[in-house]
Amino acid sequence: MAGAWIFGVLLSVAGCSMSNLGVNLQKLSHMKAADAAKSGDQGGSILRNPMWICGLLLVIFGSIADLVSFGFADMSLLAPLGAMTLVVRTRPLRLIVTPSHAVADR
Repeated sequence: MAGAWIFGVLLSVAGCSMSNLGVNLQKLSHMKAADAAKSGDQGGSILRNPMWICGLLLVIFGSIADLVSFGFADMSLLAPLGAMTLVVRTRPLRLIVTPSHAVADR
């Protein structure tokens, strides 16, 4: 199993990507709920929002994939990939968060 580290790296990248997408979906879901609340729509619980649930599942499965990847590759190889999660998270977030929301979040 000399090439197992390649599978570990790919699994880690896939896990980080799923986790990033999940967090961004949850953020988008919260922003839509906030916009609906401003317009007077009470809506329902965020726990019943399909977009938020999908985001939560992506975060969970992404974390599991990231954890399993440590069984195939060394931590010294995967830890920097995990740190890249923060860098990669900002790109899709800029597409989702409009400037008006960015100012309101501060």
